[in-house]
Amino acid sequence: MVGALEKAGVRFIHHHTSGHASPADLRRLERAIAADRLVPIHTDAPHLYASHFDTVVGIEMEGTWWAV
Repeated sequence: MVGALEKAGVRFIHHHTSGHASPADLRRLERAIAADRLVPIHTDAPHLYASHFDTVVGIEMEGTWWAV
């Protein structure tokens, strides 16, 4: 997958928070990477992200493909 992204000129950055980060830590990460869009995945409560983060645009179901 990364090779296909690089061929298309798409910069790929992988960030992982271990699944046990607090909301405060996730907000710090959001500010640090200055993302235009945050997509919560692999979470038990994706519907809560929009109340914690300004850059949550929508919820994508884990295991599905979606366009950016």
